[in-house]
Amino acid sequence: MAVNAAEVLHRGFVRGAMDVLQSMGGAPFTVQAGAPAPLDQNALVTLFRDFPVCLRAQVAGGIGGVALMFTPEAAAKIADLVGGGDVGSTRAYTEADRALLQELADPLLGGGVTSLMQEFGRPVAQLQDPAVDDTGEGAGDLMIVMDFEASWSRFTFSAEGFPQSEAVSVISVSMEDLVPGARPEGKKKMLSEDEMKDILTGSLDGASSSTIQQNLERILDIRLMAQVRLGRVLMPLGQILNLGPGSIIDVGHLVDEPVELLVNDKLIARGDVVVVDEKFGLRITEIVSHRERIESLQ
Repeated sequence: MAVNAAEVLHRGFVRGAMDVLQSMGGAPFTVQAGAPAPLDQNALVTLFRDFPVCLRAQVAGGIGGVALMFTPEAAAKIADLVGGGDVGSTRAYTEADRALLQELADPLLGGGVTSLMQEFGRPVAQLQDPAVDDTGEGAGDLMIVMDFEASWSRFTFSAEGFPQSEAVSVISVSMEDLVPGARPEGKKKMLSEDEMKDILTGSLDGASSSTIQQNLERILDIRLMAQVRLGRVLMPLGQILNLGPGSIIDVGHLVDEPVELLVNDKLIARGDVVVVDEKFGLRITEIVSHRERIESLQ
């Protein structure tokens, strides 16, 4: 994490989000932000304990992820501010507040991201899958959004009639690349489309062994989406619309039939579902050849 770049990101992101909140509530906000810090496991546990209401989203184009975390009290006050309630009153956070925050997630997080893009002269980026988690148990989902590397910063915000409240901003480290000169040592030369195709297909005529090895090393750190598929089934639209709690769907999967491991929606392997440390896992029992696996990812 580049500290200066992280400070610039958190300051601009929070300013943009608060500008959106100001436009909804009418009163200008005063914001004071603390220094950013790496989001390690200890910090993650503490943040979800103290700020369990989390608004999170990924930024389209693989740019990174952003999040805002609030105390239940602050979240309730934000809901009152936008919904026309009594901001000065103290009350418990409710399901109605959650529903309103779900609607606010996109404009608040989007306002923060737009502020950053405008500051660095980048095209406005869209958000993907903005969501609200208020269970206090969304650490895993947050880290996936952040690509498992992020920084966080605590800040306070207040306005006339809106008591001072605390919140936290979380931004993935990958977004530091938006800041000019922020991470020159961490940047790697991007592969062109032709280079990637040559590497994946083995079309390296005339290339030395050292060049081939360098090219391979350049793609080994690329992150790909892996998922386990239990089964699949075609369903009429009417049946899908009638789904509800308690509905059972026959996915055509036999009890002793292995499940499938897909990478970028391509079949890579099959295996059995196992439980490891109270979590589901996959024990590989069948896998295609290395060359077939690489070719399937093109």
